[in-house]
This record gives sequence, C-alpha cells and structure tokens, in this order.
Amino acid sequence: MSDALDTATPHGSLEPPATRPGTLPIVELFHSIQGEGTRTGEPSTFIRFAGCNLRCTWCDTPYSWTKEGVKAAVHTQLDVLADQVTERAVVLTGGEPMLHRRRLKPFIAELRDRGIDHITVETNATIFDPDLVLDVDLWSLSPKLPGSGEVADTAIIGRYLRGASDRTQLKFVIVEEGDLAAMWDLLERVGEELPGPVLLQPDGTRSDYDRVLRVLAEQVMTDDGLWRGVPRRSLVRVMSQVHRVAWGPAARGV
Repeated sequence: MSDALDTATPHGSLEPPATRPGTLPIVELFHSIQGEGTRTGEPSTFIRFAGCNLRCTWCDTPYSWTKEGVKAAVHTQLDVLADQVTERAVVLTGGEPMLHRRRLKPFIAELRDRGIDHITVETNATIFDPDLVLDVDLWSLSPKLPGSGEVADTAIIGRYLRGASDRTQLKFVIVEEGDLAAMWDLLERVGEELPGPVLLQPDGTRSDYDRVLRVLAEQVMTDDGLWRGVPRRSLVRVMSQVHRVAWGPAARGV
C-alpha cells in the first residue's frame, strides 16, 4: 500500500483508503458513554477509522470520509493505538471500520492483551469477514434504508445473522415516511430470524430532533402489521441517541 493517504475511499469501494503498513488511519479517539444501541450508557473508548464506502444523506460524521478528513487521519501503530484505550469497552466505528478488516484482527488481539472486556464494531453491513466473527463481542449492524440514498446488502446482512446472531444487533435510522415499511420488507428479503429487538432511531442531524423522535414513536405505535404472526411493533425499540441529547448534533469527541 502507498505511504501516502491521498484520496478518500471511492463510493462503493470495499477497499480501505491507502495507509502505512502496520498502522490504522484514525480520525479521532475519544472516551465517552455509548450513546445508542443495547449498551447505551456504557463508558467506552471510541476509535473512529477513516474512509467509508457509502455516502448516506444523513451521515453525522462526514469528516471521517471526505478527502480532507481522510488526509488528516493519523496513521497509528496498532500497539500505540491500543495503549490509548482507557475504558474496558471499546467501540470501533467510522466511516466504515470493516474496510480495515485485514488489520482489525491483530488490533483486536492487542486490545485483548490489555484486558479489554467488550469490543463493538459499528458497521453498515456491506462487508463480512468470517475470520473476525468470533473476535468481536457485538456487531452493531446499521443497514441503510431508502431515506439514506443507499441500498442495503441483503446477502451480507444474512451472513451476519447466520454466523453471529448471538452477538449482533440491528439498528436502523428512520428518516422518511416509507422507511419503516421498507425495513420490514428488507428483513423479509434477508429471510433470517431477528437477533433481538430491532432498534429504531430518527435522523440525529435534525434540528427538530424532539419532533422527529416523537413522529417515529407515533409511527411505530400505529403500525398494526405482523412479522411472522407477531405484532411488528412488539419487535422494535424506539431509541434516542443519548450523546445527541446531551451534547447536541454538532459536537465531536463525545
């Protein structure tokens, strides 16, 4: 790979941005509480990698994949990066951390050597690596619905649900009126059992966050559809982003 990190990850590419051997390109590392998902509220160290293969319309971290953001990423040796972790839970996020899948395994080994109890990978569920499945404690899948401007990969989602269902959560951002119905259609096409309650949240970049959260809650409560004979609304959890509520939409490093 090139010694220079000179371009952002091309849209749709499953290759990571160029980085130096033995390093990972880090946009930011910070310590905060987990703001979403099943481990909400847990003190964690967050490591945000550069590069993403998607361009969601509502992305709240474009600085992780823009040309300028990728260029500014710090190429950090795996052991040096692991030494910066202060919490017993680590969240690997992006961008898209699975673009760096070939270096995640040795990096996770460095984290385990330092006594890390729990590792979450937040991914858009477009890349799957069977060699990593058992190395990660929680795969937080965020497949994209039509409101994102992107298309979910049903085959990859299915591989996660078959290979790591006991360590997977499904999390969807609902931004358009049709997104909720599109989500159920997507899950039907994936064809696997749900790994647990499906987590729903509104667009965290909205200035009227309270209103869109309320709209989402009302949309769920008026959903009378069934999923394999079970009321669909009993299978979801409407969740706010705690970090969004506590620090606002523009804050970084929280």
